[in-house]
This record gives sequence, C-alpha cells and structure tokens, in this order.
Amino acid sequence: MVRCGGLRCVEPLRRLRFACFRCRMAAGREKALLGSTLACLLPALRNKRTTVELRNESYVTGRVVQGDGFMNITMEEVVFTDARGAKVNFDSFFVQNRLIRYIQIPQSVDLRQALEAASQPRGRGEGRGRGAYRGAPQGESSA
Repeated sequence: MVRCGGLRCVEPLRRLRFACFRCRMAAGREKALLGSTLACLLPALRNKRTTVELRNESYVTGRVVQGDGFMNITMEEVVFTDARGAKVNFDSFFVQNRLIRYIQIPQSVDLRQALEAASQPRGRGEGRGRGAYRGAPQGESSA
C-alpha cells in the first residue's frame, strides 16, 4: 500500500504520483497563508541563527532549516533553554506553530526585500508568455 506522504496523512493512494485530496487542500491553504501572513518572513530566515520564544516562557536558539506556511519551524544545532534557565542541546528541533510566542529576526535580514519577495505573484500563467491577443503583431498588445 502506498501512502500520500503528507505529514499527517494516513490515506492510501490509488496512484503514486497524486497526493490525496486532504493533502492537496492543505497545500493550497499553506500557500495562501504563506502569502498573506508574516509567515512569509520565514524563507528569509533560512540558514540564519535566530531565537524562537515559546509560550511556556522557554526559548530555542539555533539555525532555521525550514519554515512552512503554517509557521511550523524546523531548526538545527539548537540550544533549548527552559523557563528555569536549564539548557539542553539538540541536533534537530521542531517547533509547532501553536507554541510560538515571538521569533527574533536577526539584523542581517533585510525585511523590505523579504516582504517584496513574498509579494511577487507566483500563480498560474506567470512567465508563460500568454495573455496578449493572438492576432496582434509581436510587441503590441490588444489594449
């Protein structure tokens, strides 16, 4: 039996190349959140050392490996400091979105550039050379 491959998916697939309906819907929702929330700053933090403050008064300092549209963050080379100040080292650490209070953005990250990169349209038809009236000579538009 072949599984979809989604993080929380347990549905078997009929065809190997297609994701299940639930995972396709989650991917669309994740893209929408990534473009419309401050989660769009996470790609700018990739491979940078930062601190993520958690809701239980502890914090995690390490290198951001991945962040998704739901604001889940995967980090490496992590030092976890609990509320009492005890430190524990981890090679890899996953922070769920609901546990995050703040993310400290390093000074080396250009916020303006990160927000402009996130606002670039990445939808269907971008860069495909279509949309002009087909009968118009090259270089002229139908407007």
